[in-house]
Amino acid sequence: MTNHVYRSTLVPVRRTGGGSISRACTPVSACSGFVLGCLFSADTSGLPCESNEHCQTGQVCVANTCRDNDSDTTAQDDGTLTIGEDSSSADTGTADTCANMVQDGDESDVDCGGGCFGCQRGMGCAEHSDCLDGVCTEFMCAEPTCEDGVKNGAETDIDCGTTCSPCGDGLACMNGGDCASAVCTNQRCAAPDCDDAVQNGNETDLDCGGDCPNRCMDFQGCAANEDCSSGVCDVVTMVCAAPTCGDVTHNGSETDIDCGGDACNGCAEGLMCTHGSDCLSEFCNQGLCQPQACDSDDDCDTYDGDCTQGVCNTMTSTCESAPANNLGSCEDGAVCTTGEYCSEGSCVGGTQKDCSQLTGACTLGVCDPADGECTTLPANEGVPCEDGVPCTDDFDATESTCQAGVCVAERWTVVWIDRFEDLDTSKAFWKLGPTWEIGRATASPVSETSGADPEFDHSPSDDNHLAGVLIGGLTELVLHDYYHLTSSAISLESMPGTPYPPGTRIGLWYWIDVDYPEWQHATIDLCNPSDGCVLAVENTGYIEGTTWLPQYFDIATYFSNVPQTMTLDVAYNQINLDGAWAVGGWSIDDVALCIPK
Repeated sequence: MTNHVYRSTLVPVRRTGGGSISRACTPVSACSGFVLGCLFSADTSGLPCESNEHCQTGQVCVANTCRDNDSDTTAQDDGTLTIGEDSSSADTGTADTCANMVQDGDESDVDCGGGCFGCQRGMGCAEHSDCLDGVCTEFMCAEPTCEDGVKNGAETDIDCGTTCSPCGDGLACMNGGDCASAVCTNQRCAAPDCDDAVQNGNETDLDCGGDCPNRCMDFQGCAANEDCSSGVCDVVTMVCAAPTCGDVTHNGSETDIDCGGDACNGCAEGLMCTHGSDCLSEFCNQGLCQPQACDSDDDCDTYDGDCTQGVCNTMTSTCESAPANNLGSCEDGAVCTTGEYCSEGSCVGGTQKDCSQLTGACTLGVCDPADGECTTLPANEGVPCEDGVPCTDDFDATESTCQAGVCVAERWTVVWIDRFEDLDTSKAFWKLGPTWEIGRATASPVSETSGADPEFDHSPSDDNHLAGVLIGGLTELVLHDYYHLTSSAISLESMPGTPYPPGTRIGLWYWIDVDYPEWQHATIDLCNPSDGCVLAVENTGYIEGTTWLPQYFDIATYFSNVPQTMTLDVAYNQINLDGAWAVGGWSIDDVALCIPK
């Protein structure tokens, strides 16, 4: 092998339905630099060709372009085809110059620009209006970007929405993910308010904190004490802390700061109370704790505590609370804090129990004040999240949002998924060919593509398991036919005789480090008993394994009739050793079957 020049990605093999394939060969001059050779398309009209076999049925190759075969298309003696003149145009002396395969008139390229349709990317232009995407750079129609000042590509408004930055208030949108406010109403981004069921604006959690009149409840997000109903924002976790008897704040059931109520010690004289039990003196009068009569310190033991000692003031013959056990340990009554100490008669300090290991995109790990155990609370309600399921269009995380602590796909229901969490279950479900393994993700040595096997799996769970080729190692340079990873039968029926609805998809996440197809061919096939196996994706060049990528397949487009069951087959071979590379190969995770809601 003399040259390793072009890097590639997996190329989908798109089908028109019933498993038939339409192919259009793209010459190198028309390629973007990443994909060379033949691509597959459901409609070849207008695509480059070299002969009729490169065009779909009912079309012919005319001047290296696929066109519909109608009465105006005639064969020449040399076997090429030409488009005949329309009789009405001949009579008037005019012709449709936007379809004559010649750059003429005010066209900026062949049959496009000027008064014709806009030109595709990579074609000539004189001004922005000559291009379909509205961007002309150095006399060539350019790829849309998020900074070109034009609404193009998948943007919902100028340079914002979908894959660009979120749009501001009043700009066009399709869903909340397109908006900085995360609220899309009547296809316009709405300004944040405190009742829109979305965390936006300067809210610190859902419709609370910041400028909202609603204070956030315990364990919700905060930026300052003022954001919390408890009046205490934990500076470490940045969530509202539950009231304690040592937080130097009047909160919870306390009748005054850190005293009285159900959980704290009684309050000293002059502090607020509602019942005698709120007071050290056990005497509450007109909402204030009153002193207790005494003759000696022995009469004042009700004032004794972790940080106080009851003493009798001989001048007034009343009990008082004196600081004691300064800097000594104490208990503030909160089971979620440890390390409290006495300071000037109060139990203060303490460290909140760390439960951050349970925090996720839609959950917050917190300590339960009832028993001191770590648990989770729903968080980020309505905020876009990544559910890890490869079924969403463009794999846009905004199609999923946090709902009651779970990342839920807005448009899809996952009816089956294998995250390879349980190794025994997964190994029983998948048939492993030579070199295929199911186990813990392990980074491999860097291959000659500059890629490697992943160190971590894709699943949001902490199992770190996946399916892969020689996990943690590189492929052996030995000639061999395809080595397969094949699933067991996957049911495509909700019940016998009732198939899943149109639009049902199967998807997966893959990480692949692979050589050129002349040396190593990597494929994914969809199979069923009636149609056999249908090629779905393949590599068209080498691929550097550096990231997890999603891929889904609409099942109905690959089979003549939606079968009762199907299998998924992932494979690779080694067909040439001369100059071949040892590579990381396939890694697979989060295989899912999804039906539209």
